[in-house]
Amino acid sequence: MVERAAWRALGTGVHLLTDGLDPDSSRRSVERVLDAVDTTYRRFRPDSELQVVQATVGREVRIGPLRASTRATMTASAGERVPAATAGG
Repeated sequence: MVERAAWRALGTGVHLLTDGLDPDSSRRSVERVLDAVDTTYRRFRPDSELQVVQATVGREVRIGPLRASTRATMTASAGERVPAATAGG
């Protein structure tokens, strides 16, 4: 049976459909991913990783796994290599 859930996150609507999975557990999983995205990339959160990186332009800064993964993907698509040690934690 298909279960549905809807809520707002990151300034938009989230619609989750599950079929055969626990809807509460599924929602918590999606909320964790969205929270990681918010914590990493939100321009309006002074504690977001994006804000920290922007505030340290020209200096070395540790980045979390989500940002490292994104950076590696973007760099690879541009034909460059990114050292595995880019990820911090």
